[in-house]
Amino acid sequence: MKYIFTKLAGAGFLLSCLSLFFILGTDGNLFDYTETFSDYQLLFIVFVYSIFCSILIDIIVMKLTRIAYYVRVPLYFLFGFILFPIISWDWYGVFAGIIGTALANIYFLATLIAKNKTWFRYLFAVLIPIVFLITITIDFTEKENWEENKQHNSYQASFDYFDGKHEIPLELREGDVVYFSVNTEEIDGGHGYHVKNKFGNFVGMHPHGDQSSIKAEKSGEYRIIIKGHQAKGSFSVEWEIQ
Repeated sequence: MKYIFTKLAGAGFLLSCLSLFFILGTDGNLFDYTETFSDYQLLFIVFVYSIFCSILIDIIVMKLTRIAYYVRVPLYFLFGFILFPIISWDWYGVFAGIIGTALANIYFLATLIAKNKTWFRYLFAVLIPIVFLITITIDFTEKENWEENKQHNSYQASFDYFDGKHEIPLELREGDVVYFSVNTEEIDGGHGYHVKNKFGNFVGMHPHGDQSSIKAEKSGEYRIIIKGHQAKGSFSVEWEIQ
C-alpha cells in the first residue's frame, strides 16, 4: 500500500503543479481550468502513463543493480520525452517532449518525498485527487445581464459579460441530420462553438455554405455549445432537423 500510495502521490503532486502553472497563466480563470483538466488525455498522461513508466523503471533498475544509481534519472528523462514525439513527430512534439522530461522529474522527486513523508502521501494521493475530481464537475461560467429568447428552432441571447459556455440541447433520433447556423458577429471578445453528444464527446461538424451540419449516430441529446471568453454582446443560433 505504501508503494502504491507513493506512486499516486507523485501523480497527485504533478497534477497540482500543472494546475498551479495553468491557473497563474490564465489569471485564475477557473472555467478554462476545468475545461482543460477534464480532458481524459491529460489525465491519462498524469495518472496512467506516469505511474506505469515509474513502475517499469523500478523493474528495470532492479535488474541493473550494479548501475542502478546511474540509470534511474536518465530513464525518467527518456520516458518523459519519448511519448510526445511518438504522438506528433514535429517540432511541437519535440518541444512537448522537452517539457515532458521536466514533468517526469517533478514526478520522480515527489515520489522520493512521498516515501518518507506519510502526510505527503495522503495529501497528494487521496485529498488532492478528490478535490480535483469535485472541482472539474463544477461549471464556473459567469454571466451578467443575460437575456435570452427561445423559439422552436432558434435561440438568441444578449449579455454584458459572458465567460464560459452556454448549451443548447437538441433531442435527436438516430439518423437525424441537423443543419444549423451560429451568428456571433455581435460578440466583442473571445468566442467559439462546437457540438457534443450525451457522452460529452465532440461531434464532427460539416460545412454547408453559411451553415454547418451534424448527423446523429445514436438517439439522444446533442448540445450546441457556445463559448465566450470575457465577451460582451449577443449571438443567435438557428437550426433545422431533417
